[in-house]
Amino acid sequence: MLNDSPDNAPIGPPAQGKSINALVLNCMIPGVGSLYRGQTAVGAAQLGLAVIGVFLIPLLLIGIPLIVAAYGWSIYSGVVQIRS
Repeated sequence: MLNDSPDNAPIGPPAQGKSINALVLNCMIPGVGSLYRGQTAVGAAQLGLAVIGVFLIPLLLIGIPLIVAAYGWSIYSGVVQIRS
């Protein structure tokens, strides 16, 4: 028997599933996963950066890099949450 616990609970910390969900949310919309994990300031900053980038898309040299930065930061913070 692989799992000898009486209730057959999954192996691993229970927060691991929440961290994976947060990473998936961060991949869809920057900052939403961080907000889901309770990191309000980080999530709001990531989301705000993405929104500003969307409004600045007509200025391609500013808008697109802001969106890419928001996604990169968001995914990085999601991966860090899974590792911790």
